[in-house]
Amino acid sequence: MIQRLTQALVDFVYPKKCCLCSCIGDALCPDCRNGLPQDKLQISLILPFEIVTEVHSLFPFDGVAADLVKALKYGRTTAAADPMAKYLADHWHADVSLACDAIIPVPLHTSRLNSRGYNQSALLSDQLPDQLRRDEWLRRTRATPPQVELSRVERLTNLKGAFLADPEVKGKVILLIDDVRTSGGTVNACAEALKKADAAEVKVLTFCGNHEDPDSWAVSF
Repeated sequence: MIQRLTQALVDFVYPKKCCLCSCIGDALCPDCRNGLPQDKLQISLILPFEIVTEVHSLFPFDGVAADLVKALKYGRTTAAADPMAKYLADHWHADVSLACDAIIPVPLHTSRLNSRGYNQSALLSDQLPDQLRRDEWLRRTRATPPQVELSRVERLTNLKGAFLADPEVKGKVILLIDDVRTSGGTVNACAEALKKADAAEVKVLTFCGNHEDPDSWAVSF
């Protein structure tokens, strides 16, 4: 009873605001939420990397979806993580093709984690089952330039060899979680490290996917 009253007082003094438009209410207000594509659970992304079994990206990297990613990743608006994480969790629960033995958020190097103060991919994993989380099974062993600063070709090689997987991944089906897939360089580098440690299979779930190449998008039912 006291806890509920305390929370009610906090909400009254510091009401929740939309992380994008600052409208008082939910972390993502109805107007901003309506700006997201309605067919979110039908979008899958096919990558030209045999090392990754499949990649599901809920939204194209555009409009409200891109604004959420940028707010979380660059604007330090951690409130954006809650609605984004819910979309990811809803999709994971609804799609049996994403069944896995372990869920691993794409890790940050220690230097960037200390600078940013949080790993956005870890925040996006927070509404997925705790018993499947294995953050410690994948480490980023060297700092690299941010992918956004590089050309498409450079992104594919920038992260090569930058990750190290724990031997515990052997024989396991792994689901990687990330905020956005652009060139695919990050998830491919992670998958290479996991497969090198004998992971059985690597799948990927991201909030957004780059849709510069329309032929890379496919509808999955």
